[in-house]
Amino acid sequence: MRVRRLDDDGDMTFGAGRSNYLTDAEAVAQNVLTRLRLIRGEWYIDTTEGTPYRTEVLGRGTESSAVLALQRRILETPGVRSIVSMTATHDAESRKAVFTITIDTDFGETTINA
Repeated sequence: MRVRRLDDDGDMTFGAGRSNYLTDAEAVAQNVLTRLRLIRGEWYIDTTEGTPYRTEVLGRGTESSAVLALQRRILETPGVRSIVSMTATHDAESRKAVFTITIDTDFGETTINA
């Protein structure tokens, strides 16, 4: 598997030849991160595609569905075999959740910080 590398802002990188691409486990990890960042309904071509943040992840009463929705989204990514571990920390001051996800891919294990 080979995908174009994204920079820290999520933009594609150009001008550096082969180093503009990710291969193997790194490529799968970037695909997982990209899929998690896509909010359901955001892509005009297929509004059913995306992570269901508004309905299953965020808000009150989503405690039971949030983790399952995120796991399902990760496991449906091509190249992902299983989730080895998934931890979340919440920073109350900034109101952000930080996930550390270790996945087993067709190319070996890799860790994603989202």
